[in-house]
Amino acid sequence: MLDVAESMVQSALRRTESRGAHQRTDFPKRNDEKFLAQFPGFPRRRRTPRVEYLPVRITRWPPGERVYGQPAQKAGAS
Repeated sequence: MLDVAESMVQSALRRTESRGAHQRTDFPKRNDEKFLAQFPGFPRRRRTPRVEYLPVRITRWPPGERVYGQPAQKAGAS
């Protein structure tokens, strides 16, 4: 479990944005161009886990910013 936790921490440190449950006060906005990806981590003995970036294929719903306490905007509205 510690190997998994360390992989998660290394992935989170590399993600310099806020998205969903991953919130950073130093990077409050999301960055789809760079971070619309999966970050699998691969543990290694006595070394920092290897973290890779895998692209995400959007099949149904495009990503959007979560807005709380405000009315939702319709897709395509400016």
